[in-house]
Amino acid sequence: MKKREEAVQYCLNAIRVQESLGLQHFGGLNNFYISLGEMLFRIGHYTEALAYYHKGVVLQAKDTVEKGYFAHALNAMGISYKNTEQYDSSLQLFYKCMEHCKKYNLEDLYYMASDNRFDPFLELKKYDSCRLIADDLYGEGVKTKDDFLIAMGCFMYGRTALRQKQFTEAYKWLNKSHELAEKSGAKRQFVRMYKDLAETCDSLNMTKQAYNFYKYYKYLQDSTDKSGLVINSNYLFAKASFESEQVEFNRLKLKRKKDIKIRNTALIGLALLSMAALWWLNKKRRKALAGRDEAEKQLALFTHNIIEKDNRIETLQAELEKIGNDKATSEKIDELSRQMILTEDDWLRFQALFNKVHPGFLNRLKGKAAGITEAEIRMASLIKIRLNTKQIASMQGISPDSVHKTRQRLRQRFATTSTSELESIIAGI
Repeated sequence: MKKREEAVQYCLNAIRVQESLGLQHFGGLNNFYISLGEMLFRIGHYTEALAYYHKGVVLQAKDTVEKGYFAHALNAMGISYKNTEQYDSSLQLFYKCMEHCKKYNLEDLYYMASDNRFDPFLELKKYDSCRLIADDLYGEGVKTKDDFLIAMGCFMYGRTALRQKQFTEAYKWLNKSHELAEKSGAKRQFVRMYKDLAETCDSLNMTKQAYNFYKYYKYLQDSTDKSGLVINSNYLFAKASFESEQVEFNRLKLKRKKDIKIRNTALIGLALLSMAALWWLNKKRRKALAGRDEAEKQLALFTHNIIEKDNRIETLQAELEKIGNDKATSEKIDELSRQMILTEDDWLRFQALFNKVHPGFLNRLKGKAAGITEAEIRMASLIKIRLNTKQIASMQGISPDSVHKTRQRLRQRFATTSTSELESIIAGI
């Protein structure tokens, strides 16, 4: 709802009440303190922001804070110290942020903290350090053709020259920064630049330009101050409402023991219910796994019998070639016929076992190959359990040539000419 000031006050109310109740019951405390610090930072209450940031980054559980979020907190603390004119402390935080970012490979945040050192260096009159930061920004901008980075580098060069009263040099860089800000549409991010330009032009007796730049600076600054005044007023109003809420908070404090008891009872009940649910689900899972294991054994036995049948067929065929057309030959032919014919009941039993071991295979197969025939489905199922051509022929009571033809139709359905690729596709279904 973009009501940041009210959000800040609600958070302040919450943390004050929680501190009075005891922080041992407050999970994620570090993150809460840092979030509160960030909210105060965003509405310009830097001293209060620092108080909560410090709590968030020094507590024992600080390692639980996400690394990038922790880096943002260190960087914001550095900016807060800068805005409260504590420049040495500001630099210490920026360096701490850079060290953290380097350790955890947070490159963008590293360079952000590095660039933010410029203002403290400027205020501490460390102009060589200022120029080094400007060099990095300007060079990166030229390298990447980023007008905003170039404008920032020019702005830093100009501000450094202005502090050293090198007005001609300052005007050159600040005016270039102004032109690039106009070009990139980032004028509102360079409010201070227009004040510096006005001061520089005034020092160079460029009165008209100084007036125009100062007027534009006041326009941008007044709009910023107005927004800040509204934010501050809203914050103070929200803060005042805290007093009226204290009565309710005290009532809540008195209910603390009762609420904790109710909560603990509910948690125990929920835990028991969860344990019962887990036991039931685990029992159901074990039963399902046991059924699948048994199906795998039965399917393996079924497949083994098919292979044995195939071996028996080969033996019978070899014997038929040696024996003449007599009574013994007729018996062998009858046995061979019985071995080669797989009944529909046998096939249904195979399907039932197969579906337990490979649930959903047939549906997925039909989804990938629309219009697939029953013969092709049987072929795919037998390929799935890695039977060879002779074993497939034996199991279905058909010739190896028929197996080759059905397999060829399957290859066409899956747009492949390779038997090994077909097997890989079916194995993956």
